[in-house]
Amino acid sequence: MNRLILRPFTRVSPLMKIQQIPSFRTFSITSNKLAISRKHNYETEATITVDPKTGEKTFKKPMTINTELPDDPRPKERLQSILTFLVFAAGMTAACLGIFNYEKVSSPIMNATMYFLRRSSHARELLGNKITYDGMFPWISGEVNTMKGIVDCQTQICGDKDSALMILKAEKNHEDKFIIIQWLLIGSNGDVVDLTNDASVDLSF
Repeated sequence: MNRLILRPFTRVSPLMKIQQIPSFRTFSITSNKLAISRKHNYETEATITVDPKTGEKTFKKPMTINTELPDDPRPKERLQSILTFLVFAAGMTAACLGIFNYEKVSSPIMNATMYFLRRSSHARELLGNKITYDGMFPWISGEVNTMKGIVDCQTQICGDKDSALMILKAEKNHEDKFIIIQWLLIGSNGDVVDLTNDASVDLSF
C-alpha cells in the first residue's frame, strides 16, 4: 500500500525575496570591473626604456583603439608578391594566346589554304617559291572558327622572293561548305593580288 508522505511547506516572505535580489552596488562594482578589463585589453601603460649603452631614453606611447595602424613593415615583400603575380598573369595570358594561335595554324582550313597558295601561279609570281608562314613563330590574327562557319583572318606569308600579307575571308553555306569571299595577297611594295581570280587554284573547304 502506497503511503502519501506530506512534507512541511516553507513559505518565503516578501522580505526574503527582496534580500535575494542583487543590490545596485553589486551591479556598479561588476560594471567597473568590466570597464577596467576592457581598458586593459585596448590600452597599456606608457613605458620608458633606456639604452644601456647610449643611455638614450625611448618613450613608448600606449596604443588605444583609436590609434592609427602602423605602416606595413614589409613593403618589399608586398611589392615582390605583386610583381610575382603580374609576371604569372602575363605568362598565363601569353601561354593561352599561344595555344589559341597554334589551333588556328594547325586547323584544316589554314592547311588547305597554304596548300593551294603554294600551287597558285599568281602567288609564286609575287612571293617566289618555298611559300610558308613568315617568322619563326607564325601568328594568325582574326577568327578561324569552323564550328560557327566563320573565317576572317590575316597573316604574314613569305617566299624566297618577297613577303606579303594574306587576307582570307570565308563563310559556310547551307551545304556546310565554305565559300571564299576574299582572298588577297598584299606585297611589301604595295602590290595587291586577288587569288580568287586565279584559274590555277580552286580553293574549297
